[in-house]
Amino acid sequence: MAISATLALGLFVFGMSTADYNKLRHNIGWRHASNSRVGARPSSQFVGPDAETVELNGILLPEVTGNLSSLDTLRYMASTGQSWLLLDGTGSLLGTYVIENVGHDRQHFFQDGAPRRVDFDMRLRRVDHDSIDQIGNVVQSGRAAIGAASGLAGMIL
Repeated sequence: MAISATLALGLFVFGMSTADYNKLRHNIGWRHASNSRVGARPSSQFVGPDAETVELNGILLPEVTGNLSSLDTLRYMASTGQSWLLLDGTGSLLGTYVIENVGHDRQHFFQDGAPRRVDFDMRLRRVDHDSIDQIGNVVQSGRAAIGAASGLAGMIL
């Protein structure tokens, strides 16, 4: 029986054989500017969305699940400075994110110094500025163009 992935960041798929996370925290904020007024409460104006972050926490047990090279891969991805598409297990596109940090704690060591347990955490920050909606438009336009060119426009999903 295959285990389905619950999250993918770029081409890195979180799972039992890589780095399976057990907690995901998604933070979304909104900004409100305020101005002081004499004799009244400050006025407030909505100015748009604020930073959006995703925090992941998990445990690697190299004898059972996950491997230490997965953390090296995530650190390499972060060091490129590139942004990566984040998709959940249902196929929903959550946005484009950069990796802000990857941390880990090693515990319960073998005689050779290899850890039996590694707790890891990482923080992602959304950088696409809501333009991710354009990806759906591009995909839909591409499907329509292919369908029209082949005469099967009505059969394209």
